[in-house]
Amino acid sequence: MDDLEFRRTVFADPKHLDDEIKQAAQADIGKKRFIDDMQNLENNIEQCMKVDVPEDLASRIILRQSLEEHKREQKSKMTWYMATAASVAFAIGIGFSQLSTSPEFTNINQLAMQHVYDDAMYHASLDLDVPLNEVNAKLAGYGAEFTDSIGHIYSANYCQMQAIRALHLVVDGQQGQVNIFVMPKADLKLDWQHIADGKMQSKASRLEVVDVIYVAPKQENIQQVQSHIENKLKWRT
Repeated sequence: MDDLEFRRTVFADPKHLDDEIKQAAQADIGKKRFIDDMQNLENNIEQCMKVDVPEDLASRIILRQSLEEHKREQKSKMTWYMATAASVAFAIGIGFSQLSTSPEFTNINQLAMQHVYDDAMYHASLDLDVPLNEVNAKLAGYGAEFTDSIGHIYSANYCQMQAIRALHLVVDGQQGQVNIFVMPKADLKLDWQHIADGKMQSKASRLEVVDVIYVAPKQENIQQVQSHIENKLKWRT
């Protein structure tokens, strides 16, 4: 089993590993560390989902729906429960941000841009100055790594893009913070076209191994950002 297959297998289900995976981890401390990181992530998510629902959660959800003008009248009771659970996760400030799975989003870039708006206050004061080796440890699960510095990295956390776990990087741009989402190749029935509003713009890049989505201030040269990042991406074999 090569390194890429090992990481993809662990990434898919870190809590249920076969003997071949366990033997490989015993022989390689780096692989053992990767398994530990993925299992810790799963444990954190499980703990977050055990938090009691706040009494005023329903009121806050209704207010947010009104402000965002999302029409949710046709949603089933089960869908409402799922939206409530996602709101709880966001409200308690966990590090694993959730992108909206609302069917009103038809463009993958809309999902990414909304995620950035939702987390704007959180990221505004967050600067973890993440080292490149830590980012590469997380990128390894996607079969990729950066060969050189990409500039100042404010944060590097996992989040959800539809049903797919993505790595969300916040880096320094020329006109402000640039958000980068790295995710496994997705077969999503969505529009991938570049979009922009009065403040932000979002662009998707469908590469051979992964999909990458960029969200940046409207004044940012997003094509230049894309070239800067992807010229330093190397695929692991």
